[in-house]
Amino acid sequence: MTMVEYDPGYERLTPARVRVLALLARNYSVAQVAEAAGYTYGGTRSCVDDLKEITGCEIAGEIGRWWQDHAASWHQWCGQQAGLLPDDAVTVRIVG
Repeated sequence: MTMVEYDPGYERLTPARVRVLALLARNYSVAQVAEAAGYTYGGTRSCVDDLKEITGCEIAGEIGRWWQDHAASWHQWCGQQAGLLPDDAVTVRIVG
């Protein structure tokens, strides 16, 4: 059985937000994220502001580190939510 730490913010992570998280985790600046993802700078800035609220981080670099720490458990949590993992295959511990 795998232990997954579930952060209540996971439910607010849309595909667009996850794209931004992944790029921030690669140490991209907000401008680089916008360019790489094909988003406007303003839209990306708004997304980063939302991610600050979701993650409790204060700057984009911290958000990237948060994603490095949470990406694997988010992925497992998504699999469980989608019914791809049996409920007894994953033990979820709520954090945050």
